[in-house]
Amino acid sequence: MSSDRTDASVRLLRVSTALVPPDRSDLRDLAVDVCLEAVQLAPDLPGGHPGRAARGAALLLLADLCPEIPEPARRDLARICDLLATTAALRRIRDSLPEAPSPDQ
Repeated sequence: MSSDRTDASVRLLRVSTALVPPDRSDLRDLAVDVCLEAVQLAPDLPGGHPGRAARGAALLLLADLCPEIPEPARRDLARICDLLATTAALRRIRDSLPEAPSPDQ
């Protein structure tokens, strides 16, 4: 598992722990997995903005696969997916830029 995916898993787990009833760890784990998939799929989805794509995918998947999670909590999880996908896209852009020459060169 990549470092970005591990970081995303940790963030989603923290948020989902607050949003999903503590006696439903199975539901929480499913919600985290669904969100990670939405974030991972986002760059390949149409629309041009990976954050919005991840949010939309997460909302649809969570509503379908985790209907027991209250709708406001699903929206909160989807917002985290948006943030994670946007952050990952910005990292990819930053990593693709050439390094600036050092001042002493």
